[in-house]
Amino acid sequence: MGFWSILTCMHDTDIPTRTRLILRLLLLCAALCVAVPAFAQAYHLVSSWPASGHAISASSDAVFVVSSKTTKFTLQGSVIGHWAITGTDVSVAPSGNVYLADDTSIRWYDADGTALGQLPSTVVDPRLAVTRDMIALAAKDPDDPASGLLVTLDTTGTEFSRSSHSDTDWRGIVWRGGSPCAISYYRGSHYPIVTLSCIAASGVPLLPTCGRDEDPHEPAYSEPHGIAVGASGEFFVADACDSSVHKYASDGTPGTKWSIGAVPVDLTLDPAGNIYVLTDFDVRKFVPGSDTPTVQATWGQLKAKWSGRAR
Repeated sequence: MGFWSILTCMHDTDIPTRTRLILRLLLLCAALCVAVPAFAQAYHLVSSWPASGHAISASSDAVFVVSSKTTKFTLQGSVIGHWAITGTDVSVAPSGNVYLADDTSIRWYDADGTALGQLPSTVVDPRLAVTRDMIALAAKDPDDPASGLLVTLDTTGTEFSRSSHSDTDWRGIVWRGGSPCAISYYRGSHYPIVTLSCIAASGVPLLPTCGRDEDPHEPAYSEPHGIAVGASGEFFVADACDSSVHKYASDGTPGTKWSIGAVPVDLTLDPAGNIYVLTDFDVRKFVPGSDTPTVQATWGQLKAKWSGRAR
């Protein structure tokens, strides 16, 4: 029976009420099947603890939050210690070493805070990601603050790549499959376009209007604050506009979206796949549940795209 046939039958008074009720249930089930991605998954808040800062990263046994100092927590939120070091961003390498970057330097430490090395920084306001001995920076161009730079280098300071992206405001960077992937605003249009530098399939929605409209004629556009990548290449993006986390498949297909109940500042994953969201006043830990028929929120108008091209 086709869709229009079911609609017709639902309003046919010659059909018993019970049959029409069953048809309505069938239509509802069909709508849910269309709306739910195959990889939709529930994420459950299991704990939170007070913290303030602007960047977060996690290892297999600790969470690091950076403010005017760096605080090391257990994965359950107990304070292990404070380091008198800071940076604009932090990244924990697979080795467990902790990297910090700012406008003047890139520095790295062991898990107890002992200094291991340092390089001069040639960028402004860097976002940082580290894998093995490779470093990726998404930052402002010191010669053109409206443009963004993507830079990769090793711990000896040897640069492997440097690319400029006009009208770009980087909001985070990760390593995925041996390549850096940065999330940004492209500001060269009448509304901001959220892009990922490593995805080449344009036209796939990413962070559409969040629905918090202060002016009914002007939609409230999303504000990405941080990006993380899972073991299968899936992406997690924190959106400050509607205080949520969005999950995307490796090709950009939208999946689960859930509210975190506060404005996010940054987010990170530990090796087990648990998600830690840094908000204005605490850290919130979410753990993945089993695959569930979670209905995602209405995505609204297309206002973003994935792009592998420099802008």
